[in-house]
Amino acid sequence: RGLSFSAGKRVYVSEIRPDTNEVVLADGDGLFAEGLTARDMNWLVDPPDAAFSCRVRVRHSLASYPATAVREENGLVTVSFDEPVRAPTRGQSAVLYDSERLLGGGFIL
Repeated sequence: RGLSFSAGKRVYVSEIRPDTNEVVLADGDGLFAEGLTARDMNWLVDPPDAAFSCRVRVRHSLASYPATAVREENGLVTVSFDEPVRAPTRGQSAVLYDSERLLGGGFIL
């Protein structure tokens, strides 16, 4: 907890790179993302073959966000949000909905 230095403003960890032992910091605006990629998808319906509109929840306590998702041939799902979303974080869940119907979910890369 804590990095033992002062940046002169509030900063957040936006990425951890264990292979290079780096911690990337960003101010609040730097936490927004236009999309994400999810792995290890667990589908509760037959996944669509083409791009589809959905709502995506990136944290349990946050609202879902309108997006377009594409299931890639390698099993990953690429999500493009209609508007940037704050802090979709690697390792957390990305859960896809069609209105209130749960489509499936996976882990954010």
